[in-house]
Amino acid sequence: MILRTALVGIALALVLGTSSSAQMPPAVQPQHPPSTGPLITLYSRDLYNGPSLKVEGITPDVHVKNFPYPTASFVVNRGRWILCSGRMFTGPCVTVGVGMYPAAFANGFAQSIISLRPVN
Repeated sequence: MILRTALVGIALALVLGTSSSAQMPPAVQPQHPPSTGPLITLYSRDLYNGPSLKVEGITPDVHVKNFPYPTASFVVNRGRWILCSGRMFTGPCVTVGVGMYPAAFANGFAQSIISLRPVN
């Protein structure tokens, strides 16, 4: 009788253990396709230091994106970009392509980048 009770207890433990793990599906990580659109990263200090802002589309005013810093360096990761010193794409503008720009002022920018957009 004791052996039978022990076997029933073991069987019950196995069934409960199996059913509880069967109810927990494995975690599935969402699959996001890699982004292929334009991308630029602005930095508040030379040589890609300080607070940064990643931009993937039309940005008429970087201050709206909580980036109140002057842009001292930037990296164009993908695409070609028009960078302007005024809001809404005003002021002097320049077009840049993929590359690393360690000192924005040394690359011909007299003022900070305020608005930017990818070139179509």
